[in-house]
Amino acid sequence: MKKTIKMVVFIYLFAALLCGPKVFGAEYGGHLKLIWSLPAVSFGYPPKIRSIGEMYASVAMETMIAVDKYGKFHPHLATAWKLAEDEKSWIISLRKGVKFHDGTDFDAEAFKFNMDLFVGKPTGAFKNITSVDVLDKYTARLNASKYQSITIFELASEAYMASPKAIKEKGAKWAETHPVGTGPFKFVSFQRGKNMLWTRFDQYWKQGRPYLDGVEYLFIKDKMTALSALKAGEAHGIIFALPQHAKTMAKQGFKIDFDQAVGIHLMVDSKSPDSPWANKKVRQAAEYAIDKETICSQLGLDYKLPVYQMVKPENPAYIKDLPIRKYNPEKAKKLLKEAGYPGGFTSDFYYPGMGWRDGWQAVQSYLAAVGIKLKLIVIDRPRYFTMRFKPGALPAGAASQMVMFQAPDPLYMATASLASTSPHVPSMKRPPGFDRLLDEAIGERNPAQRIQKTHEVIRLAHDEQMYIPFFTEGPLLIMNPNIHDYEFFEYGRNYICPFTNTYMSK
Repeated sequence: MKKTIKMVVFIYLFAALLCGPKVFGAEYGGHLKLIWSLPAVSFGYPPKIRSIGEMYASVAMETMIAVDKYGKFHPHLATAWKLAEDEKSWIISLRKGVKFHDGTDFDAEAFKFNMDLFVGKPTGAFKNITSVDVLDKYTARLNASKYQSITIFELASEAYMASPKAIKEKGAKWAETHPVGTGPFKFVSFQRGKNMLWTRFDQYWKQGRPYLDGVEYLFIKDKMTALSALKAGEAHGIIFALPQHAKTMAKQGFKIDFDQAVGIHLMVDSKSPDSPWANKKVRQAAEYAIDKETICSQLGLDYKLPVYQMVKPENPAYIKDLPIRKYNPEKAKKLLKEAGYPGGFTSDFYYPGMGWRDGWQAVQSYLAAVGIKLKLIVIDRPRYFTMRFKPGALPAGAASQMVMFQAPDPLYMATASLASTSPHVPSMKRPPGFDRLLDEAIGERNPAQRIQKTHEVIRLAHDEQMYIPFFTEGPLLIMNPNIHDYEFFEYGRNYICPFTNTYMSK
């Protein structure tokens, strides 16, 4: 009898594996409709896929390696990777039988074509990769100038694979908004300010996936309009929803998901010698002056979490005994006096219209209480990104919003956002020795010693108050309860399509 029961269970589970959600009473097919408030800019040409563009790109394009919420790597388009004999380069084994959406093969030549788009660039990913060799049809070698532990994470986060044929024939500019990848969904159309359409890719290498017939993003900027559309059944979910809307819809049975994938901080002009922010004590005073817990709890409704160092508490590199600067207005006033600003000072603060207005208004109020008067100035996205990346674009003595992706690998985070070679935050003064410590940590092969050296990097960034930490957040999602098995908000999983296994229940 027990054997019979076991056999029935085995057959049931095996059928579920083969047939997917149908076994459990769910439907194949259907078009998932999600509302976005943020515009799409570049999401198809690998070197230009950044930030929000990664979320758009991931529906159709794939990276070489998957990384889970614990920071562990898993095979994806690459089935294996190992150090070459020179102990600084990497041998990459590629998955066989993978097709691009235009029917061409993904192989070592295609991998080399995409990696060559990064090689030799002074900023961005793979700065230490000097060349790429094709060893055979499904094996390639990344030649490096030196060993760097972050190379594997870059293969997971930066190395999107696009069809060489499509880029050669149509050009890089066309590719920016016409992704031709290997992912579960093919690009159909993009109407700026209206929608973006994707359809099922029947030749996807994961057999039986995806279950959905297609995905559509609806671009609706106004949050109330988006909520009304969701309630009317015109969409299945909202991405980047307001906290108060999430709380309301949760009571009506909708699913709420969020992940602390991004850090939002104060970026200040610490480079200009005449800037008040050039004084470390001023930057420290600003952090002591802000009651992050109250802001995140009362205004963010606990969907935003306060942060005090580069990484989150669940990250293995988190320093438990690092002295943090919690809310202490008297300490803030004392530091301002010591810095030569007993009466405070005035500073412009620029943030994008998509930013958290209520949060920044609260920061303005707290800083004013200790004498730092922020003038809040809302700017459009193009100007914001210019200030974030172009030297001299942020006015002297001013401040702005800083975004730092909370990657599982803090060395990747620091390299991408804080190193002097990073294009991010050119108005930030990098403390002496920071780049050296970072290079030593990245080049360390012993895991325990690498963590130790990573701690040195985090401590220096904290002690020098390179930026003023504020909170972490992620896209806040309201989803219809009939939508299942999406992975949009798993920590570190922005690079893999969130809807590969998604299905709609009857």
